[in-house]
Amino acid sequence: MTTLLLLALCLPADAGKDPNLHKGLHAAAEDPDKPPPPLLFGEEEKKRLEAGEVVFDFVHIKGHELATAAILSRASPQALWDQILDIEEYERISLVESATIDSRVMEGPKEVIDGTLNAKLPGIPAVMPLRAYYQPDLGYMPYHLVSGKGSPFRHVVGYWSVAPFDKDHVLVLLMMDAQLDVPLPPATKEELCGQAVPMLIEAVARDAERRPAP
Repeated sequence: MTTLLLLALCLPADAGKDPNLHKGLHAAAEDPDKPPPPLLFGEEEKKRLEAGEVVFDFVHIKGHELATAAILSRASPQALWDQILDIEEYERISLVESATIDSRVMEGPKEVIDGTLNAKLPGIPAVMPLRAYYQPDLGYMPYHLVSGKGSPFRHVVGYWSVAPFDKDHVLVLLMMDAQLDVPLPPATKEELCGQAVPMLIEAVARDAERRPAP
């Protein structure tokens, strides 16, 4: 996975709009042992990453809307994973009402984590029961929506990835494809994702840098 991510940094900027990107994302969500597709960057995006910025994109591909974000952090990979799994911290994000981890169970080499996130969407009760597959040795954690009452989503799939970037930084990636069952203008969805996703990944990266060493 690390090799894929580092190779991706050398590809053209428009490579991130590969029409098959969502297929790889869904395949990874359905099979936790299958690496998700890498997030791709051009030279300008690499410069923004190195300047400490969040690189965010909202891509429309064949009826799918992918929110993607990346940031560099000076935290250790383990500190970043600990922060990602500190789900109660997600309540600091303005679009999150509450977030809890309901269970953590080992299944072979991976840990299956079930949680519930209550999102704040305009006029929509948004309960999101989620399942994630924690495999830190592989560098990524796919997650998907678990069907349940109260969820306005047709599906939610995505992944977190944590991988070495250079001797001083770790690259943190977040990709999500979410489809609502209720009508919401595309511009509204893009605005909501543009607020929440960059805020979340930046909070994870910076809070992990401040976590005390174990």
